[in-house]
Amino acid sequence: MYEHAESLIDEWPDWGVALPGRPTVLEQVAHSETNEIYQIHTGERNLALRIFNPSTNHDLDRLQEIRIHRHAAQIGVAPALLYCDPQLRYALIDWIPAEPPITSDSAQIDKVINCVQRYQSSDISALALQPYPYVEKLESYISTALQSQSQRISSLAAFEKEGARAIKTLEHYEANFGHRRCLTHNDLNAHNVLWHHQTHPSPCVIIDWEFAGLGIASLDLAGLITEFDLEPDSSQLSQYCKNMAIGQDELEQALQCYSLLCSYYRFSMLQNE
Repeated sequence: MYEHAESLIDEWPDWGVALPGRPTVLEQVAHSETNEIYQIHTGERNLALRIFNPSTNHDLDRLQEIRIHRHAAQIGVAPALLYCDPQLRYALIDWIPAEPPITSDSAQIDKVINCVQRYQSSDISALALQPYPYVEKLESYISTALQSQSQRISSLAAFEKEGARAIKTLEHYEANFGHRRCLTHNDLNAHNVLWHHQTHPSPCVIIDWEFAGLGIASLDLAGLITEFDLEPDSSQLSQYCKNMAIGQDELEQALQCYSLLCSYYRFSMLQNE
């Protein structure tokens, strides 16, 4: 049933992790275009086996992902990365029993916001990251949608015009606020932001750093607000914006740009179904 995962687990003596024996797969807990995650077990220890899937729609830098994940773990906002296959086929990550935070629980949301601010404020000079290519990503989503099954688009001319307008909107935002860059996750949804009550120093941990890079804090925040249905003018977010020097106009533009990126990304993926 889990032949691929089991074949990689056969390499466990190379991991350099103190384990009482060969792990076995308990279950597959996630699957997407870019990765598969399995909960594996040996003795009394649970681990996460993250298998990297080749993706034709995303130009992913797995080495950068590993560097960022290790950094995030060092500052306490991600589970420990225990091993990475030299061929970048998979990684072994500490298993933390957790679930998405409850958005109605203000104490939990406070911790989530603090977690985001912690990695955005961290020193990443040693990571040598390149600026996250927001505009290039949007252009890629639009191009993918136009090239595959374009008959689903009722008016190609109108779609191209709307796409050009979306690109200009994102270019305007990036020109205004792109000079201030920090570490951004760029995929802060309920699958990647987890809350737990034990075994880890921080009650909030963030996983899946494959889209992370040198980005703009307000766009990362826009993702958190959108995916968790938070109120942009809440006292919690107001304090965060004050700490990160994000004004109301910047946040409004970030929310608009995040919506555009998500819309075209989802549409491009629909074209490939």
